[in-house]
Amino acid sequence: MAQKTPQQRRAEIDAAKIGLAERFDNGEISAKQWKEQETGLEQEARTLLARSAAPAPAPAPQPAESSDLYLDRVTAELEEAHPYTLLIPADHWAWEGIEKEARQSLLKDGVRLGNDARSALAVRERMAVLTDRYGPGMTGVASASAQAEAARRTGRQPSTQTPPAAGARPAPPRPRAPAPAGQPARAARPPPDLTAARGGSNSLADLSDAQIAQMSDEDITALPESVRRRHLPLN
Repeated sequence: MAQKTPQQRRAEIDAAKIGLAERFDNGEISAKQWKEQETGLEQEARTLLARSAAPAPAPAPQPAESSDLYLDRVTAELEEAHPYTLLIPADHWAWEGIEKEARQSLLKDGVRLGNDARSALAVRERMAVLTDRYGPGMTGVASASAQAEAARRTGRQPSTQTPPAAGARPAPPRPRAPAPAGQPARAARPPPDLTAARGGSNSLADLSDAQIAQMSDEDITALPESVRRRHLPLN
């Protein structure tokens, strides 16, 4: 027989108490018997009520994912969605400018940045958005081929998951291995502010001929065409 729920048993207790009163009115039981049996029913009802009000045992605590592991996991997902974060070399001079533009963009949108994991992720996501814009010019890889090229260089297999919807905020790069032996590292130099490519302040037009002369061919290719025409002779 199925076990009765507390609600069903309380309904039976209420009915039994009414039955006791009727039996007393009919002379079937004495007042003493009525009160004794009614007291027992009320005690049982109070016990049921106390059990139903007791809080459920708390679930066993699950180990929390550390901030670093969370950032690594999310960054890996966003790298796949935005392959230029893998195609632009980790030591490229433009990363500093991309990060600066990302932070300025977030602050303009009213996002308050701190030293917490949420802020770090927000910056990474906005930087990845910018790599979608600047990546083709900086790497020479067309957007349509970027994911396949990133998979070829990193050995990662492209995911079969549905890519994020348009407008979803992505993520930028984690530090990668140093350049292979035989590839000289580029000399560090302050990057221009990439906001200038869209006509913002701190224009790339402020670059001097000396600064242009220190750039590699790849860095020069990434500059806006108007800047190249101003500083370089036409063929």
